[in-house]
Amino acid sequence: MAGQAASKGFLNLLYFTGMLSMSLGIMNLLPLPALDGGQLFMLFIEAIRRRPLSVKTYQIVNLLGLSLFIILTVLVTYRDIVRLIA
Repeated sequence: MAGQAASKGFLNLLYFTGMLSMSLGIMNLLPLPALDGGQLFMLFIEAIRRRPLSVKTYQIVNLLGLSLFIILTVLVTYRDIVRLIA
């Protein structure tokens, strides 16, 4: 897609790059563990509780979130490979 945008001119490539950057920024702010939005969510929970969460809780939440991301990545990659073969 970047090649297509570049073939239409520098401004289109710049626009594409900006939109890609904004999309990644928004995705990063989703309140999912292991993303910045997840960290903000944990801070929000701490603010509501008015005391910090334990390090063990942070570790468990981040491990679960990272595990879910890895599982999702493997499933999506598997589906893409199956679609290419079939």
